Amino acid sequence: MGLFNKLLTVLFGLFFRPFQSFDPIWALAVISLVAGVLMLWLFGRVSNQETIRVVRDRIRGNLIGVRLFGDDIGLLFKLQGRVMRQTLTYLRHALIPILVMIVPVMFILIQMNLYFSQRPLSPGESSIVKVTLRDPGAMSRGVALEAPKGVSVETEAVRVTSLMELSWRIRAEEPGRHELLVKLRGEEAVRQA
Repeated sequence: MGLFNKLLTVLFGLFFRPFQSFDPIWALAVISLVAGVLMLWLFGRVSNQETIRVVRDRIRGNLIGVRLFGDDIGLLFKLQGRVMRQTLTYLRHALIPILVMIVPVMFILIQMNLYFSQRPLSPGESSIVKVTLRDPGAMSRGVALEAPKGVSVETEAVRVTSLMELSWRIRAEEPGRHELLVKLRGEEAVRQA
């Protein structure tokens, strides 16, 4: 599975390379279009199109009947019951193709997450750094966040004692890779931003 995932990452990297200088919406639009066409083709190949067409035509016919015979309450309920049953039949015939399509969609979404879920902070942008402590006593000993040149800590720590979390708002001042230090009294741990 690891080799397959690496291969997919390389292929998606090649696919997204031409879009690096554009706004991300263009890469998302193209991948959505390609994935939509692929899923439509796959649905057509895996599903029983003739049965689906017959069920869809029956649903349409009963819906026309609902409009034509809307003044007959008994017939109206009978037609609506048919529409409900045929809709469930339609969904039953679409279930297997949907389950088959979940597999490629899952891999596409994983790869899109790698490319679009995160990015570095631009100079002037703020973000929240959250630290979860394991030691309940660490919260009372005191915790500080130290930032190197290029990153400024804008707020004091916001404490959520029940979750043992501390949060700070930071601002990127310069581009680059910066290491933030979370200091406990008597201890030190490194976090990267």
